[in-house]
Amino acid sequence: MNPVRTALAALLLVVVARGVFAQPADANEERRNPPPPIERLLRMTPEERKQWLDRLPPGRRERLEERLERLSRLTPEERQRIRERYEAFRKLTPGEQDTLRGLYRRLNEVPVPRRYELRRQARRLSMMPPERREARMASAWFTQNYTPRERELIADILRVLPLAK
Repeated sequence: MNPVRTALAALLLVVVARGVFAQPADANEERRNPPPPIERLLRMTPEERKQWLDRLPPGRRERLEERLERLSRLTPEERQRIRERYEAFRKLTPGEQDTLRGLYRRLNEVPVPRRYELRRQARRLSMMPPERREARMASAWFTQNYTPRERELIADILRVLPLAK
């Protein structure tokens, strides 16, 4: 066999072998862009998950099991939205991540029904032009319906909102 044919045969063999032995595209994507840690736990078998959770302190294990349960009840679309938000969070600078964590900690100190109201109001305000937003936040209605602490929290949410998107 002449050298050119041998080289072509070897090249063809490499191309074919690459297709046969290559990992699926989604496996490569997962390696480059791994899912959130909690998502990996959901993918584990019950035995693997139990072994992993057994290594955690009791309080942390309880919180994680509760989160896993809530996450497992979500629709695939809801999970995807969470995954996208997690990815956006990972792309922030460490300082921006700390700012967001602090804001969520403060927001979680507010009773649940009121927390939803603060988020709703912040979302509505974020859609307004800056002048209208400032006027609304300075209005008598706003100051009567929100405590100084809540007004400060809403203002902080509005400042951090571009980071959270």
